[in-house]
Amino acid sequence: MASPVPPSPIPSASGGWRLRLFRAALRAGGTFAPLPTARLVNRWIGTPPRKPSSPKEAAVLMTARRVPVTTSRGYTVMTYRWGDAGRLVLLQHGWSADSGRWYQWVEPLLQAGFQVIAIDGPAHGESTGEMSGLIAFMDGMAAVAREVGEVYGAVGHSLGGAAVLYSMALAPRLPLQRAVILSTYANMIDLFEDQAAYMHMPRRTLNALYREIEKQYAVRVADYNGLVCAPSVATPTLIVHDRADEVVAFAHGETLASLIPGARLFATEKLGHHLLLRNKEVIREAVGFLAED
Repeated sequence: MASPVPPSPIPSASGGWRLRLFRAALRAGGTFAPLPTARLVNRWIGTPPRKPSSPKEAAVLMTARRVPVTTSRGYTVMTYRWGDAGRLVLLQHGWSADSGRWYQWVEPLLQAGFQVIAIDGPAHGESTGEMSGLIAFMDGMAAVAREVGEVYGAVGHSLGGAAVLYSMALAPRLPLQRAVILSTYANMIDLFEDQAAYMHMPRRTLNALYREIEKQYAVRVADYNGLVCAPSVATPTLIVHDRADEVVAFAHGETLASLIPGARLFATEKLGHHLLLRNKEVIREAVGFLAED
């Protein structure tokens, strides 16, 4: 289930000599200095480029109440809130995105009677931090849930979908009544393995990278194996994945749907990884699933 897309800011396959040079340098560093190399790679892949919102995205964010929330790891995440009554749904974007990505979801959710809170992940949008990742995203979601009280449902795209999944699967579990996971890796360890293979990273460097992440976030990387923990998810879950996803292979969506008890798979065609978020049929299916009793 390997992904053909490299982790930013690693050179893409079209980079030619730049990619070959990068791989050669990584092999040399991994051979002679695996720990410093792992630290450098951790910073590379853990530092998201911040991209400005489009005019349409910014216009919707301007209609929200902006409330900063401090997390247990010291981030301040910006939240965008719409609605004053009804069941509460959290929205968590993916890597190198921000809450503006949900601009087409807000009104349908409000029309269905929900309150909506979108979260800028740490080091994304208007949230603080330079480095980020799955654990940081989960930290932001947990902080918002503590601040607002009961959360009915959550929708996450890509890395945000992984944050929803592992927040439900690992203690302390986020008690959700409904979840929608879009375009997400079934197993986050596969993500690192895919990236390492793409970069031609020596195994000893990858192992050192795992240790760096464990030290940085005080977690065990092995715990974030969706193949092991997904079957423990008790929340009704909708998995949405496009058959032509160019970032996360469709097989990941199939695997998640088979592992989470009672999960429903909604497969789309020719939308890819990003257009799926703006598709009216996807939004209608997801909002309808959240609204089911």
